Amino acid sequence: MVRFRIVSGPGAGEARPLTGFPAIVGRSASASIRFEDQGVWDRHFEVAINADSGFTLRAFPNASTYVNGTAVEQAVLKLGDLVEFGRFKIEFLLEETRMRPSTLREAVTWGMLVAVFLAQTACIAWMVSR
Repeated sequence: MVRFRIVSGPGAGEARPLTGFPAIVGRSASASIRFEDQGVWDRHFEVAINADSGFTLRAFPNASTYVNGTAVEQAVLKLGDLVEFGRFKIEFLLEETRMRPSTLREAVTWGMLVAVFLAQTACIAWMVSR
């Protein structure tokens, strides 16, 4: 899952997930991720997924947005990029993946391998005894 971690500004240290794309970041109640501060526009910027370039940020007109210290209207986001707007500095991150326990799946696989081995051994013993 994609998320932004607030590096500086109100709520520093919090992580905010992006649950759908395109995601609007801003002060509006309809924004996907809300940052309530006077320096943030109702619709400050949008994060979308582009098949060719990955995650893209597009700033709305007149909304000052910086990626890694450079003013941008549009940018491709990479892991760890810092996005600055209003009093906020946020980091673009991906959630760590969590593996589901595979104990049952492994037990079934090993059980099937043992069954195949025993069946082959029985066939060989039957053919030798003939």
